[in-house]
Amino acid sequence: MPLPKTIDDFARSFALVEAQGLEGYVDGGAGAEITLRRNREAWDAIELLPAVLRGAGTRDLTTTVLGTSEPAPLMIAPVGFQQYAHPTGAVEVAAAAARSGIRYTHSTFASCGFTDLEKVEGLRWWFQQIGRAHV
Repeated sequence: MPLPKTIDDFARSFALVEAQGLEGYVDGGAGAEITLRRNREAWDAIELLPAVLRGAGTRDLTTTVLGTSEPAPLMIAPVGFQQYAHPTGAVEVAAAAARSGIRYTHSTFASCGFTDLEKVEGLRWWFQQIGRAHV
């Protein structure tokens, strides 16, 4: 199977390998799924307009989130029960965040503990408590 290129491609690929009963957790949202729908609409609204061989100048993606300087406007959102997708999923996602220099948010329902995160070199992380994130 070729590598997925779109959100729909990823969903179809995951449906082939996901554990039975996991689809609602991975593909669904809470309540009326308003946030899920709005997130999809926001992604669909993004258009990439290549400007080939144009002067890009100096770019700075640095931003501030909750009073904390971040190197880019990207973070890993808290995701629970990752062991259902992969046995070491939570630690692997944290390690990928550290390698990329972006912040990881540890879920209240994470499938690894704080001691597992301590082993991830260079990890910058927050902990999600139900209802809010602690920084």
